[in-house]
Amino acid sequence: MCSPQKLTKEVIDQIFEEAEHQADYVIALYEIAYQPTLWDKIEKVKGWPKVSHTTNEYLFQKAIEFDKVHHPNVVAGGAWMNSGFGSEEGMKDWIVAPSEVTLVA
Repeated sequence: MCSPQKLTKEVIDQIFEEAEHQADYVIALYEIAYQPTLWDKIEKVKGWPKVSHTTNEYLFQKAIEFDKVHHPNVVAGGAWMNSGFGSEEGMKDWIVAPSEVTLVA
């Protein structure tokens, strides 16, 4: 299993700036949580990676802002609400802790 990964504001901002669609930022953030070498071998993520409340609020705000510009006819932040990370009390800010996964056989 992967260990927790650093997820800075600068990295988050860059991901959202480079994204053309909601799936782009969701996948890019998951790739950080699971490192690119493991991400390609995952069949299923069980649950959601966890971040602090502060990090979660920042991610959600970025998703809302993105949708208002790129997808004005959808619920702003809806893709992140459905597929994004969970938040957990006691997590350090700007760290993402991966959840369990099923690997491709």
